[in-house]
Amino acid sequence: KFHRVNRSHIISHSAIGDLVSMSASKVKVLLRHEGETDVYVSRDRLAGFRQWLDN
Repeated sequence: KFHRVNRSHIISHSAIGDLVSMSASKVKVLLRHEGETDVYVSRDRLAGFRQWLDN
């Protein structure tokens, strides 16, 4: 249910509103809750994050 996207954020699958590709190795996660800070998936966690989303 939860995934660590970088050193400071662990997110729930249900909290993800949308994903924005910033480049081939950088993704911004838009959360459903307004007022949250920008959350970026770190480059070394991106492959695992994409695999987690598919499950």
